[in-house]
Amino acid sequence: MLEGFEAINPRWAGYKNRKYTAQFISSKMEEMFDINTANIEPLSAPDDDYPTSPSDQYFIGFIDNSSRFTISIKKSPEYKIGYSAHPSFKLTGRWVGPRLNAYIEEFLNELPVKYSMSDDFQHLDISITNLDSLETLIEKVGPDLFIQYPQAEFLFEQGIPAFRDGYHHTKQGLYELVSVFENIPTTRISSRRKYTSDYFEELWGNKLNLM
Repeated sequence: MLEGFEAINPRWAGYKNRKYTAQFISSKMEEMFDINTANIEPLSAPDDDYPTSPSDQYFIGFIDNSSRFTISIKKSPEYKIGYSAHPSFKLTGRWVGPRLNAYIEEFLNELPVKYSMSDDFQHLDISITNLDSLETLIEKVGPDLFIQYPQAEFLFEQGIPAFRDGYHHTKQGLYELVSVFENIPTTRISSRRKYTSDYFEELWGNKLNLM
């Protein structure tokens, strides 16, 4: 079984710190049980044959598990309130591989959306910050999301329209957008995130309507 699995998973088979390889098991069987593994008919590995492309549902599931919809904030002296903000979509994949990378790129191009993408053999990073592109993506994948559905729904129905109206350029507006978004139960907020609603509440204090 190990021999067949290693045949179709060369990356896994190549890990140098693996002890229990097919070769290791074979030598132990011959040593301990006097079994000649050469006489055992091996399991055959399947052909390296993939579907033409994964379904949209596969890609949407990949998005749901490997991405996050978020609101990015940074200090920007050029704005009156001293901060800039924008909603964004970020996807990070590990060990994705060229087959899926190519399909993801095709999927995004056909929507179409503006995005940045970097990939190598080990990592895939995609970012979408353009409001129209983010709206287009959510319109396409949003109804089929599960984990990321509440965040996508909020951005689509309230967040993106508020950003278009420039509401985030006011202290009250930025505070409300951040506060509502981070309190969506399944929102993935990094513990290292600095610009939270608590941060702005402490910074602006009585200038905010907290009711």
